[in-house]
Amino acid sequence: AYEIRLSLVGSEMCIRDRVQAYPIHPEVFDRLYEDWTTIDGFQRTRGVLKLMAKVIYRLWQDDNKDLMILPGSLPLHDGSSRNELTYYLPAGWDAVVEKDIDGDRAETTELENREPRFGQVNAARRVARTLFLGSAPSSVAGKAGIRGLDRARVLLGCLQPGQTSAIYSDALNRLADRLHYLNSSGDKIQDATRYWFDTRANLRREMEDRKRRFEDSSEVLGRIGEALKKMMGSAAFFDGVHIFTTNADVPDDSALRLVILSPDHWYSRDDERQATTAVLDYVRNNGTKPRYRGNRLVFLAPDMAVLARLR
Repeated sequence: AYEIRLSLVGSEMCIRDRVQAYPIHPEVFDRLYEDWTTIDGFQRTRGVLKLMAKVIYRLWQDDNKDLMILPGSLPLHDGSSRNELTYYLPAGWDAVVEKDIDGDRAETTELENREPRFGQVNAARRVARTLFLGSAPSSVAGKAGIRGLDRARVLLGCLQPGQTSAIYSDALNRLADRLHYLNSSGDKIQDATRYWFDTRANLRREMEDRKRRFEDSSEVLGRIGEALKKMMGSAAFFDGVHIFTTNADVPDDSALRLVILSPDHWYSRDDERQATTAVLDYVRNNGTKPRYRGNRLVFLAPDMAVLARLR
């Protein structure tokens, strides 16, 4: 049977288990003692002990293999653990957690299901949980101070021994472009930029609402094509520039031609198949006929990482 002994030594909490240990990273206690205990009603000792008891129990139930419990390890999908925190926050935080942070229908879960490199370590959910623990208390009325966490603090809350920080840094970049309730203080490429969650939707929600008014395959694609046509007007060293043109309409001659692939044929460092397949099709085929001068074609493919924001 599990026997967990809790003892207080000064301001430090030691959690010891005779059979199996669940070491807790100091960052968890720093956020709880420095941020959450400033909220009226959240008790410095009782509140922390009650929360960590539920967190540890849920991690044990899930057979969690983390080498230490970090802010990114908190099982916010578990109603009991989540309620210990959202109880002290203004109304609306349950919707934020379910939509953007953790759970079967959360944006983070969807991103991890689509991107195996994130899913292998739950990178998106770990980043979002860390940001929640470090930024949610600042939403309480009357709580002053600088909002949010910088990139280094986010990585500290996610990174397990033996892992590289790049995967979590990439996940943070993706979430900054994707989530509805995640805000930032500036350009995401700056290390000093701070990130925080709030119950008020960011500009992404407004953007998504406006986006529904337009047909992506006609209106949006047409505007992108018009912008590219203006940009490529000065590319005089090409004998021809072909924007979203089918391979049948790209002549098979000795002229040097630039072929700009449509957004459907995007490029990503992690998945080159979409662009590569399209390029091979152009190089090998001229409509129903074979192409003989494929080496006279130069290709430009859209970057998948920023394509959604472009649209």
